[in-house]
Amino acid sequence: MNDKSLLEKGKHKAIAAVERFSSKANASANAIYKVKREHY
Repeated sequence: MNDKSLLEKGKHKAIAAVERFSSKANASANAIYKVKREHY
Protein backbone atom coordinates (compact mmCIF):
# COMPACT_ATOMS: atom_id res chain seq x y z
CA MET A 1 0.00 0.00 0.00
CA ASN A 2 1.51 3.31 -1.00
CA ASP A 3 1.26 6.63 0.82
CA LYS A 4 -1.13 8.20 -1.64
CA SER A 5 -3.88 5.62 -1.21
CA LEU A 6 -3.38 5.79 2.55
CA LEU A 7 -3.79 9.55 2.39
CA GLU A 8 -6.95 9.23 0.29
CA LYS A 9 -8.39 6.76 2.80
CA GLY A 10 -7.60 9.11 5.67
CA LYS A 11 -9.18 12.01 3.82
CA HIS A 12 -12.39 10.08 3.18
CA LYS A 13 -12.54 9.00 6.82
CA ALA A 14 -12.04 12.57 7.97
CA ILE A 15 -14.72 13.89 5.62
CA ALA A 16 -17.17 11.20 6.76
CA ALA A 17 -16.46 12.06 10.40
CA VAL A 18 -16.99 15.77 9.75
CA GLU A 19 -20.25 15.07 7.93
CA ARG A 20 -21.47 12.87 10.78
CA PHE A 21 -20.51 15.53 13.30
CA SER A 22 -22.13 18.38 11.38
CA SER A 23 -25.38 16.48 10.90
CA LYS A 24 -25.43 15.75 14.65
CA ALA A 25 -24.71 19.40 15.42
CA ASN A 26 -27.44 20.41 12.98
CA ALA A 27 -29.95 18.10 14.64
CA SER A 28 -29.20 19.44 18.12
CA ALA A 29 -29.31 23.03 16.86
CA ASN A 30 -32.74 22.34 15.37
CA ALA A 31 -33.90 20.80 18.65
CA ILE A 32 -32.68 23.82 20.63
CA TYR A 33 -34.39 26.16 18.17
CA LYS A 34 -37.68 24.26 18.55
CA VAL A 35 -37.49 24.40 22.34
CA LYS A 36 -36.77 28.12 22.26
CA ARG A 37 -39.72 28.75 19.95
CA GLU A 38 -42.04 26.87 22.28
CA HIS A 39 -40.94 28.92 25.29
CA TYR A 40 -41.22 32.39 23.74
